Amino acid sequence: PLRSRPSALVRSLCGRRAAERQDSSSARRGAPAAAAMPLSRRVASCERLAELQADCMADDLPVANHMLSWTEEEAVYYFESGGQEPPAEQRVYPRVWLTSDVHTDRAENMAWLRSLPQHPGDAVVVAGDVSHQMEQLEATLRAFSERFAHVFFTAGNHDLWITRNDGGMDSLAKLDAIDRLCDRMGNVHSTPRLLRGDGSGAHKPGQGLWVVPLASWYDDSLDLTHFTPSLIHRAGDMRAFTWSDFALCKWPAALLRPSDTMTGHYPAGVACKLAERNEPSVREVNEALCGAVGDAVLSFSHFLPREQTLPDWLDPAGLSFSPDWVSHPAGGTAVNFSRVAGSRLIDEQLRRLTAGGGGAPPRGCHVD
Repeated sequence: PLRSRPSALVRSLCGRRAAERQDSSSARRGAPAAAAMPLSRRVASCERLAELQADCMADDLPVANHMLSWTEEEAVYYFESGGQEPPAEQRVYPRVWLTSDVHTDRAENMAWLRSLPQHPGDAVVVAGDVSHQMEQLEATLRAFSERFAHVFFTAGNHDLWITRNDGGMDSLAKLDAIDRLCDRMGNVHSTPRLLRGDGSGAHKPGQGLWVVPLASWYDDSLDLTHFTPSLIHRAGDMRAFTWSDFALCKWPAALLRPSDTMTGHYPAGVACKLAERNEPSVREVNEALCGAVGDAVLSFSHFLPREQTLPDWLDPAGLSFSPDWVSHPAGGTAVNFSRVAGSRLIDEQLRRLTAGGGGAPPRGCHVD
């Protein structure tokens, strides 16, 4: 099945309940998460208000009869904010759609993109892996830009593969070319931008959502064998791990180290190099937030920021990894994938986006 179907574009940041909270609360009620009711109508009764309170796991907050004049959306905002945002205080943000790995080299994926409706006033995040062909990448970003007010993009590994049509450039130079392409397109952004209002033009002073693309790559900081040394026997020979980046990306020699991969080298220095490119953006957004310019952040990267986001790390809150999970025939692939999945440098940078400053901390969300 396609990795990016319309269902991949159904999550937005702005005030919507976290997916895991929705899943758990819906399961508690015995209903699927997708069955959530529209929230624009008025709260019909005290019983309905109590349902929304339980749905948001806010049983510790007081409720009162005057809340029956609120809309259900206003009530949810109040409960999810911990009682800090009654309707008069609510923040207004644009709607942001999220997708990744659209791989529009496949005709059916491009057809899906062209079938999307118009979303005037909305933004979309495209978190990499569109195409290794610059012409196809441009056509895809243009198709998104014709349907959304803002398109935010960061390159994935497939976008930085080098072909004979790339004129002898290396992958760093191709990343520069992609950034220039985004600049030329006007409403396609590979650097941070502050979005205000909800698309209607209304917004409140100091409020706004920073959308922050973070360039990223992988190093061995998420290698599962660092956390569970007993897994080393599961990793097998990296030369048998057919990871195409090793052959199709071209990096300066200073960013490579000898390794037992299929090409004899590993791009150990690329993650740090791309993190350096992010530094001006990280400083810009942090300084803006400390100066009360904007009060929410949505950052995104193609690669993973910490080990708990690995698909084989079952407990996102856990600090240790159980080797029992990969004691199956494909366990070696899981271990080797952790070596090309991401970097803790991403985690360090996204945390610095919202560090410091006074007053209430800004809202933050990272997507990878």
